[in-house]
Amino acid sequence: MTVSSTIIKTSPFAGDGATVLFPFTWLVWETSEIKVILRTVADGTEVTLTETTDYSVSLSSDRPSAGSITTVATYSSAFEIIIKSDFPQTQEVDYGAGDKFPAESHEEALDRGVRLSQQLQEQFGRAVLFPETTTLEDVELPEISSSLVGFFLGVNNTGSGLEWGEPANLGNLTAHNTATAPHLNWYASNSASGPVVFASDDQAQALNSSTVVMTPFNSASAFPFQDGDVLEISWAPANYTRDASPAEANDASDITAHLKGIDTVLADVGATQVNSASTTTTLSTTNTDWATLWTPAAVTPTKVGNFIEAIAYCQASVAENATLMQGGFALSAETGPADANAVTVIHNLEPGVQASAAGNLVRGSIVLAIRYELQSTDAITFRVRGISKSGETVSLNSGGQTSNTILIVKETAR
Repeated sequence: MTVSSTIIKTSPFAGDGATVLFPFTWLVWETSEIKVILRTVADGTEVTLTETTDYSVSLSSDRPSAGSITTVATYSSAFEIIIKSDFPQTQEVDYGAGDKFPAESHEEALDRGVRLSQQLQEQFGRAVLFPETTTLEDVELPEISSSLVGFFLGVNNTGSGLEWGEPANLGNLTAHNTATAPHLNWYASNSASGPVVFASDDQAQALNSSTVVMTPFNSASAFPFQDGDVLEISWAPANYTRDASPAEANDASDITAHLKGIDTVLADVGATQVNSASTTTTLSTTNTDWATLWTPAAVTPTKVGNFIEAIAYCQASVAENATLMQGGFALSAETGPADANAVTVIHNLEPGVQASAAGNLVRGSIVLAIRYELQSTDAITFRVRGISKSGETVSLNSGGQTSNTILIVKETAR
């Protein structure tokens, strides 16, 4: 038999709470020549299972052969099963002087030797090795003991070996806010040599951007961030209230508390405010410039940055055989006295239009609309006005023949 495959370990089989049969593809002579490992996915803990107690092995009668294992228990998705070779490091073929050459047993010994070398290669593949071109020789890992708990592995002073390093050499990291902390001692003697600054105890505890000043260097030049690289948070936001109610928020300074506050604000926008009115105002033949058709009413916005939307519906009619000389409507949103700080939209009627019968519409379903971003929450007064100049009586009405609604106002989020 030849050995053409180098596979001697399966990929992890994920537990599903039901499967108990797991195959392997390399050839073995005995059921004891495999190892079954149960691995905990969460932390990588490994346990070697025991044949008969934890699993059984099935091989064909024609040895060597591939096979499968059947576990006694089922394992959930919290576990993985790995099967690998476990060939003994022994050689039991014995040749007697003058005996006939034992081709079959000789080939088995050769195959076992190759499988054993593959098994050792798998172990070396998981080891930490120096590069092939290194000149280092006989580098050993230092001994471990309970007295070295918490120590770290590092290179010795001569660069020729490895040794355990004392954590104290890094400084007392749990005492970073005391005057005797090693890093503060270092800063006291080296502050002139580099751009380093430490916040005081009260600054670190306050956690606000206004108390910590990075000197003696310019932070903008030292940290050339582009837009989007830094998340800046105001510790005293004006447009929302921090909310530490989510379980993830330890206090009101946590990002979760900020996000909850922002979410609350966003949920509180978009409320519709509706105002309606009608008019029977008739603008006579007298030259009438922009008379108010609807008594102004105020709307109070809720959030700066939202949008205010207003829509007005208007109609115009004239007396029998009257000719419209000039007419029009205007919708304005005023945040102060009339005509001051106003946002206005105007629609002019087409001149020269003549009605064939009294009360006929010369223009119906005229729609005036305003939409703009709120700069304050000051009350807004909406006003509908009209202009009429004609040889006969002209009626300019806000609203329709069947509906008295002349204005709809809505506040929406960005």
